[in-house]
Amino acid sequence: MPTWVPIVASIGGAVLGGILAYWLQRARPVVLVDRIRKSSRHGSSDNIVSPPIDLIEKTDEYEYSLDVKDTGKAVTEEEFVESLDGSLQKLDTEIASMLPVTEENAKQLRTYIAQDDFKAAQVLFARDDKDMFKHLRTAFLRGAFSFKDPEPDWEDLKRKFHGRSVTLESAQYGGGSDQWIVETGWSLPVKLECDDKTKDFAERVANSLAYEYKSDLLAAATALKEQIKVHKDKVTSLRTTLWENRAPYLRLVIDGTISNTGRTPFSIANQAKLIAKVAGHPTSKGSVPHDAEISFHVGIQKVRDEGMGLWHAEREYIDSESPISVAPGTSVRYICVADNHLSEEESSPSLQETFDGGNSNAVLILGIITRRRHKKFRPLSSGDMLFRDLATTEDPLKFRWWQLRHRRRSPKLRK
Repeated sequence: MPTWVPIVASIGGAVLGGILAYWLQRARPVVLVDRIRKSSRHGSSDNIVSPPIDLIEKTDEYEYSLDVKDTGKAVTEEEFVESLDGSLQKLDTEIASMLPVTEENAKQLRTYIAQDDFKAAQVLFARDDKDMFKHLRTAFLRGAFSFKDPEPDWEDLKRKFHGRSVTLESAQYGGGSDQWIVETGWSLPVKLECDDKTKDFAERVANSLAYEYKSDLLAAATALKEQIKVHKDKVTSLRTTLWENRAPYLRLVIDGTISNTGRTPFSIANQAKLIAKVAGHPTSKGSVPHDAEISFHVGIQKVRDEGMGLWHAEREYIDSESPISVAPGTSVRYICVADNHLSEEESSPSLQETFDGGNSNAVLILGIITRRRHKKFRPLSSGDMLFRDLATTEDPLKFRWWQLRHRRRSPKLRK
């Protein structure tokens, strides 16, 4: 055997060993996309907006407190959207849970009164006295309801129902308002909150409950049922208006996880792109002419305390100022927020229809920094996924595993 063979073999082994060691030590990023969604929660704190006049007028017509009522001046986009979201949450709660309960109680209340079951009527009213009297008071203030019959002699009725009472007490915790309290020996007390304008009206309702004055109670139960119907229509219309004012501030948001299965750390750049493969997709405006490129800023969700002194107020925000570091063997949750509103993207109406239809694919491209000393930067693709809200699919997990098995090279960006 020639003497140079062992030398070459040892050198070759050393080189191969070095290559293998380098390959084993390198960073191995894997990107997963959990969800693509439309959201208005991540608005800009730099953009200044003025709430439309029609929105302010419509919320002023609403009888109760809404967050958006305080935004009758120029505010940041973030503040305006938060006020819309808070108001929508209140309306959704009222429509989904509060109004159906009060509506059913109003029907049952009239049934009890018609059957002369005044004990059951007062117990039912006591359980929902705040909401039921709120609607009665609103109908009275609107002029939609008033007692037609002359007021009876309550002193005469008091002697008939010995042991029952109607008392007035000041409720300073309610902003200086008063409340009439109906006490009987066999039911829960009924509390009717009122002010100077509604004090006499509340007193008559309280007396009618305490002393079983059927004529007034039937009239009140009928008015309550009608007022709830009017209020329900008003709330539904107001909710539609709030949604319409919120729609222009919707952005695409992507939630996901990026993992490092290698042995060296890497970082994620704070800019990303989503390539929506929508070219040729049919819409109401015709076929989409070309694929869409949507720019995102990438960060991680954090919480900061914006309170002062003993008062604490935690607020979520997205930190997208510096690259996201991913240590070996760890995973990091990331969030991508579109730079522009969905309505401002090129071919916006067609793009929104395509997203809602959910028949096209898309690819998310993140920037990965693997060797910071040498500034080695390369794109990392998520692989094809449906361009839609994955949370609405039957099995979102299948898309995540599909990405792992079918990772492809990142497509070239359109110039």
